[in-house]
Amino acid sequence: YVTVYGSKLLLKLNSAGVEQKRLSFSEADGAPRYIAAEDEKLYVTLYSGKVAKIDANNLTIEGYANVGDNPEEIVEEDGFLYVVNSGWGTAIKYDSTLTVINRKDFTLSKTIEVAKNPFKVLESGNQIFVLAYGGAYPDYTYPVQKIDVANEKATTITNATNMCEYNGTIYLIYSETDWTTYE
Repeated sequence: YVTVYGSKLLLKLNSAGVEQKRLSFSEADGAPRYIAAEDEKLYVTLYSGKVAKIDANNLTIEGYANVGDNPEEIVEEDGFLYVVNSGWGTAIKYDSTLTVINRKDFTLSKTIEVAKNPFKVLESGNQIFVLAYGGAYPDYTYPVQKIDVANEKATTITNATNMCEYNGTIYLIYSETDWTTYE
């Protein structure tokens, strides 16, 4: 499954990369950004401020959940979906929220304040981590936050420009760009 941001498409490809099926999102849906998959369902963030629940087999939209401005990455953990809302592109009104959706009934569970302009979310060992730009362009600070979902609290643990997870270990990279010179 591939989201094609500029064309408002979700594509289902076979193992050779040949298109099998496509879903075109409406203008009201906005552009698709990221996908999480669980139990034959796809959850796609849409720049309209929604997450679409999609049947992975026939690519039909089964419902929407409203989240924050310009949602970016999405992950699933223990029956919940976690979505970071960047606010990017909305007249420079950056968002600073992590939306939690109950996957069972596809309703909003809670919204947690995180660092400004978050763009990545990952789960590792039943824990949620968020990476944000931390400010407005070009004054980024790149905070990495560990989320205490039960107490709705985000704690900054370090700074990084990218992160991933493998076998319970989080790997961080810090390679900052000077956005005034692009070095």
